[in-house]
Amino acid sequence: LDIPTSFDSRSGELAALVHVDPSLGGFVRGAYYEGNQTLGSPLSTNWQRNVDFSAGVHKRFDSRWTFEATVFHTDEHFWTANTGTPEGAARGTAEYVQNLHNTPVKDSGASLTLSQGFSGVLRTVSGGIDLRLIDGEDSAQIFDEAGTQIRVDVGRGKQRFVGAFLQAEFFPIDGLQVVAAVRQEWFRNYDGYDGNPGGLGNV
Repeated sequence: LDIPTSFDSRSGELAALVHVDPSLGGFVRGAYYEGNQTLGSPLSTNWQRNVDFSAGVHKRFDSRWTFEATVFHTDEHFWTANTGTPEGAARGTAEYVQNLHNTPVKDSGASLTLSQGFSGVLRTVSGGIDLRLIDGEDSAQIFDEAGTQIRVDVGRGKQRFVGAFLQAEFFPIDGLQVVAAVRQEWFRNYDGYDGNPGGLGNV
């Protein structure tokens, strides 16, 4: 049953840039990716599909102030089949699907940035905030050698990230740039569930 590991994929992307006037513009981007691996035996496979979208806008209010906003969303799906060798069979002569994982994940976020330019040693001061939300689940079907489903193990959870930053750029002498930045992040794991045998349940 041993076969070379193989991989095939396909992808596409579409993007558009928008210039409303010299001070206002933006972008929209969408992409698709799909890939499939066969990992050493016919039934051992790993399939992945990603669809992502992002958009942004930037506005210059005068020669010094600039505002930028971006959003994104990614929809991912993983499908993995792991195999085992039946009892009494030599490895590489027979196989069966031992577990089948179905894993959807959603990843979304947004950011806001405001910058001001200067003409002295201090050239730019920027500040902003960002948010990211992740929601994922793994559902694993467990099978015996006869192909009978024994159980389904489920795990899921969510994550939230919030960040804020402040950055300053200095040019004390020609040819030297100094960047100082600080960032604070807050994150939280919530709505977790461990449904594996002996698992904790809601966490």
